Amino acid sequence: MRKGTIVFTGLLFLFLLSSQAFAGKVIRMRFGHVAPPMHAQHKAAVYFAQYVERESGGRIKCSVHPKGQLGSHLQMLEALQVGTLEMTSVAGPALTEFVPQVAVVSLPFMFNKEEEMYALINSPIGKKSPRNSSPRVCLWEVLQITGLRPFSTAKDQ
Repeated sequence: MRKGTIVFTGLLFLFLLSSQAFAGKVIRMRFGHVAPPMHAQHKAAVYFAQYVERESGGRIKCSVHPKGQLGSHLQMLEALQVGTLEMTSVAGPALTEFVPQVAVVSLPFMFNKEEEMYALINSPIGKKSPRNSSPRVCLWEVLQITGLRPFSTAKDQ
């Protein structure tokens, strides 16, 4: 949570440095994602929106749009590119269209255990940040690990 707070504070700082913030205008931003309202991802987005508004003294208003109201993962990433959306949270496979390096942790059956995945992420290869690897992506700040995906067949059951 501490790392997330630092990231959110950094984003807030960037917004406060904009000319609109110094002009005293209210800055409006939209945060889109595809999760339903009861999902942890949505709850985190709502927390972020409240945090930004509180820490900016109300000068930044962030609205959260769940359930793909603003489009699919790919559509929201494209909206980021053209500046019609300020923030989104997307799954790794969608992000690989814009930042191919993300594919290394999105490959199915790549890891047998979570520890193997974390070992790769914390290795010199994993520490090569894709943040500046693609001029098509505005800002990459957080890599969220949601765990391994279980797969089974009728034979397994």
